[in-house]
Amino acid sequence: MHIDRLTLPVSNVVMQYREDGKYLIAREEKLRTLYDAEHRGLSIWNEPNHKAMTAFEEEFAGDVPHPIWWVISGTASPDTDIHVSFADDHVVGPFRPARAAGSAPQVYRLGELWACEWISLPTTVYIHRSDDPTVPRITFRRPNFLPPAPHPEVEIDESR
Repeated sequence: MHIDRLTLPVSNVVMQYREDGKYLIAREEKLRTLYDAEHRGLSIWNEPNHKAMTAFEEEFAGDVPHPIWWVISGTASPDTDIHVSFADDHVVGPFRPARAAGSAPQVYRLGELWACEWISLPTTVYIHRSDDPTVPRITFRRPNFLPPAPHPEVEIDESR
């Protein structure tokens, strides 16, 4: 079966889309474990669910003294336009979205898969879809189950 593959340039998160419409999205370093599980008979491929989204982060927020990369992904019909916008100015580096009217960070597409990556402190993103008038607000922050951050956001160096 034919599988298309796209690796995001900063995070190395891998998007894979099979000709039967099933997909897999995972961090590069997790793929071997997933493929081994598939050889043991476990299902690792997902059916498209246009309401579900998945997020990845480089580290837990505050575990390192600098902004980190983040990825959000989901599925949508290939003719659906997807745009991502940010609630604040925490996005830094080469993946900082331009502030000009109509500009937005790049959304990568592969079949029904879409993904967006950026570098920032914890932030809030909005997902704009041409097939849904609601605009989900997704807040990225340190999970409550973790101890306090060794590098609180107010101390993080944004010069990276």
